[in-house]
Amino acid sequence: MTTGSLLLGFAIFLVVLLFLARPFLAVRTGQTAVSTTPRQQLLTQKDNLLDDIHALDFDHETGKVPTAVYQPQRQQLVEAAAAVLQQIDQIGSDARYQQRDAEIEAAIAKLRQNHTTPTSARFCSQCGQPVDANDKFCAACGHQIGNR
Repeated sequence: MTTGSLLLGFAIFLVVLLFLARPFLAVRTGQTAVSTTPRQQLLTQKDNLLDDIHALDFDHETGKVPTAVYQPQRQQLVEAAAAVLQQIDQIGSDARYQQRDAEIEAAIAKLRQNHTTPTSARFCSQCGQPVDANDKFCAACGHQIGNR
């Protein structure tokens, strides 16, 4: 083999090696910059506990976990999940969440009030067909619509 082909092969080897090592050499700056609130941490913990319960149920159904081990572990996970849910409820009763809920409820009530306001429906006295507010004659029978 010639020197040029050996150098080319070595260069390709280095490029492939660097490409494969890139995930291990990368600096993880994005993960440390994220700050989470206590509520978000509790929600993440709740999701993890529920995933653990589902995994344990699946393992028990497939026969990987015997019943003697399954029941105490599941009970422990359910109790931990219930405790996390109680903590979430305590944080959720914070005044700013109640204020936000009140604002949302007020907006919903306003939208419902706007949509439930009935418009005066008009019908032809001759044939009973609906007519628009600006119509002077019925489009179906031609009868003159009286002004209201």
